[in-house]
Amino acid sequence: MISVHTRHLLVVLTALVLLSCVYWLVLIPGYMDMSLRLLQQLRPSSVERAKQIDFPEASSLDPQMKTAGNGAVDAFSGCDERAMGLFSDIFVVSLPGRMDRRADMERERQALAVNWTWVDATPSNDHIVQTILNEVRHLRDSLSRSNDSLPSFQWPVDMDVFPLPPFAGSDLWTAPTAASSGSPLGVPPTAIAPVPLRPLTCAMQNSTVGPPYEPSLPPYMHLTPAKVACWYSHLQVIRKIAMDLNADTRCNQAALVLEDDVDMEKDIQERLHGIWTALPQGWDVIFLGHCWSNETYYPAVATIKTESSMLQTSLHPSFSPKCTHAYALSRTGALKLLNHLRFPPFAYSRALDQAIAWLVSTGRLNSYSVVPSIVVQRKIGRSDVDGGREGFGSDWRDTLADGVLGT
Repeated sequence: MISVHTRHLLVVLTALVLLSCVYWLVLIPGYMDMSLRLLQQLRPSSVERAKQIDFPEASSLDPQMKTAGNGAVDAFSGCDERAMGLFSDIFVVSLPGRMDRRADMERERQALAVNWTWVDATPSNDHIVQTILNEVRHLRDSLSRSNDSLPSFQWPVDMDVFPLPPFAGSDLWTAPTAASSGSPLGVPPTAIAPVPLRPLTCAMQNSTVGPPYEPSLPPYMHLTPAKVACWYSHLQVIRKIAMDLNADTRCNQAALVLEDDVDMEKDIQERLHGIWTALPQGWDVIFLGHCWSNETYYPAVATIKTESSMLQTSLHPSFSPKCTHAYALSRTGALKLLNHLRFPPFAYSRALDQAIAWLVSTGRLNSYSVVPSIVVQRKIGRSDVDGGREGFGSDWRDTLADGVLGT
């Protein structure tokens, strides 16, 4: 016979089970509804751009493979050679209209026998670019009215706390409700001063506002629509890498991002495999190419010599690498970079490469640079971001020992 005490205990346990079931039946639909409402707030064009970047099928990763660092492997037989045997994916950021560049990149892809995913970059005349510039101007005008000096910011202490929401911070600037509630200042775009507006300038260090505009400022200090479009385009790729839920089971947990005006060493795969096993643990970014910086400033952590060319390639802790034409990201690195690049006081405040270089030089990203560069910009056609003096980009020029396209 069941005692009174036991019956009471069974009644309490039954009630707890019923309450738990009711709780989850109410909570889960509510959570899903909240997530759907958040996604529906995004501009359709923003969502469609993200959908364009589909990951190809990944090869399975041998569970017996040992990792050295954030994705380096001791053996590469389980990795897909079509992605250089190192990366889960290779992305090439390219404006849809630059078929001249895509044709050259296709020659290069076939010569190296690799696969990659084309990512349609955002043109500088896209309405999203103007929306972002409006938000940057709102933020700067508000800060300038409250402070005579160039306003600086402090990074939140939880910048590296994961997981991250897919859309946050400056992502919400392009949501359709930004005009009424999503603006960081609560000021609708219609409140913007009428044209002509003083041009925006690039901020530096931990500043949100750039120096006052003067006609004598060099072009690299002008915050142009092309620079904003470049930032936005790369951010979509970085987000896809960061939010890839299959990353932990895919080869190497790293992805490579290229721009469409590059040439690569013919033996790039041999060189990368040589230095990959020497990668220190916890790396975030690896610059396969860089510009406007002395990337030998810190001593090399590894130096290898390829059998085919007998040329030395070294891996150095990054100093302040500029240019974003070739960089690899670990998934953790992509998460960290995404979180920093969409932090409103920092977002779109300068050229993307200047932003990443600042994050590297201040220790917010654990970055390494390959020296000499094994991927360089060709600079044989007009630049879509910085035309320089002759329309072919900045004055920086680099060459390869034996480039696929002869650079």
